[in-house]
Amino acid sequence: MAEKIIYEIACNMSNSPRVAVIGTDGRLGAALAREYARDLEVTSYKRSQLDLSRLDQIRSVLSETEFDLLINCAALTNVDYCESNRKEAFLVNAEAPRLLAEICRDKAAKLIHFSTDYVFDGKKTDPYVEEDKAVPLSVYGKSKLEGERRVLEASSQHLVVRLSWVFGPDKPS
Repeated sequence: MAEKIIYEIACNMSNSPRVAVIGTDGRLGAALAREYARDLEVTSYKRSQLDLSRLDQIRSVLSETEFDLLINCAALTNVDYCESNRKEAFLVNAEAPRLLAEICRDKAAKLIHFSTDYVFDGKKTDPYVEEDKAVPLSVYGKSKLEGERRVLEASSQHLVVRLSWVFGPDKPS
């Protein structure tokens, strides 16, 4: 269901059939790439093809890729690992999304960037809404929030989607 909603959002953001999806070895990226491939021209990137910890590789690969919409499903998501590897967490979850956003802006393309509910402290008893103040407690949450900020600073045409637990048929939860 979620991939169909994102599909509709993406179709409304771009009337072109050229979509690039980063993070297709993950559950969300695989589902979105599969859904888009039915009607659109899709370029998919697994981590082995586009590693967000290598900014030079991002520039090189995306400069040679034609797309009007880029969907970033990749991130460093292991919360415990992020706590022990702060620099890498911010590189992958904040600096790389900034670069993706700038590349998209310069290509006149749009970006959908996926974030997390870890930007909140978890103390609220009702569901979180967009207007709620982000108060991340972990390095992971802080790095993802910084990535959100950098994406939105690059262009008002970009979209950040905050997700919670992702599950589906591609991998065990």
